[in-house]
Amino acid sequence: MSDDADKESKTNEPTEKKITDTISKGNVPVSREVPVLFSFAAILFICSFILSTGIASIENLLTKMFEGAGTFRLDTSLEANDLMFAALQPVFFIVFPILLILMAAGVLSSLAQNPLQLSLERIQPQLSRISLVAGLKRIFGFRGLADFAKSLFKFLSIGIVVILIIKSDAQLTLSTMIRPPEIIPSMLLGLLTKLTGAVTLIALLLATFDTVWSRIAWRRDLRMSHQEVKEEHKDAEGNPQIKGRARALARQRSSKRMMAAVPTATLVITNPTHFAIALRYVRSEGGAPVVVAKGQDNIALRIRSIAEEKNIAIIENKPLARAMYEKTTIGSEIPQEFFKAVAELIHFLQMRSTTQYAELRG
Repeated sequence: MSDDADKESKTNEPTEKKITDTISKGNVPVSREVPVLFSFAAILFICSFILSTGIASIENLLTKMFEGAGTFRLDTSLEANDLMFAALQPVFFIVFPILLILMAAGVLSSLAQNPLQLSLERIQPQLSRISLVAGLKRIFGFRGLADFAKSLFKFLSIGIVVILIIKSDAQLTLSTMIRPPEIIPSMLLGLLTKLTGAVTLIALLLATFDTVWSRIAWRRDLRMSHQEVKEEHKDAEGNPQIKGRARALARQRSSKRMMAAVPTATLVITNPTHFAIALRYVRSEGGAPVVVAKGQDNIALRIRSIAEEKNIAIIENKPLARAMYEKTTIGSEIPQEFFKAVAELIHFLQMRSTTQYAELRG
């Protein structure tokens, strides 16, 4: 019941990440009917091209053996070996390419369904695979019934085709009893080619259906629940708590660097307590004034405290402080719209500094 409930909760289509991870583990959609199709196609190719040319050599061999049945000397083992080698040599030159074609068909049947990949996880022993309950579910479940239906279809269709072909060629088959033995291979080859062609056509229909069905069932098994989608999305973006902590640490480091730059400021513009903008302007450095630090509330108070400690000029200008806080960036020059206002403040500081210097000398 729990497995059924779990399947019912998995209503979302698998994500690309789920599909990629599943394929990387070697779990790919595979139709067991495709190798059967390629095997029969290979046999049909063999009957049509390989055996059709090799059967002549076998017929010649049989003709010679029947004609010279009483002339072969088998007095020694060497003579027996020579006769066996002469008989098996043409068979070998037929069987060897047949084996190569069948092996190639097996490889191509796998490549036709999925790209070649190496996955050690699929061959590792897992105790979870040895389960009587899971085995019974596979046998008596929906997939087991589908496999039984496919097997029944193959048995009935192939059986009907074999019966029809043999029935249509019954006279030809019976006539082999009165024909020369050396022509029997070519007659059997023709019958085998017909049977293989018909079975290959049935295998093609079944493999096409099974390939589509296996891929649909594979994607259905990969469906995800809403919770799984959320967990994957969370893993992709990262844990929110960890990301929040990382952002907090980054803000702390940035704040420390900013506070360390406050002593290099030329003046601090305040609101007076809600905003503070620390500017640096040195004529010899060129360019416009640069924002070395800015802050609001507690940070503004800390900037002001450092400025007082380092004897940096503090000027209260509520509209300018607020406007500059919203439109300036730390480490960058002030926007052009603030040039005039800041220039007047710098000029005022320079004049005040000159007056104070003159008063000290007087």
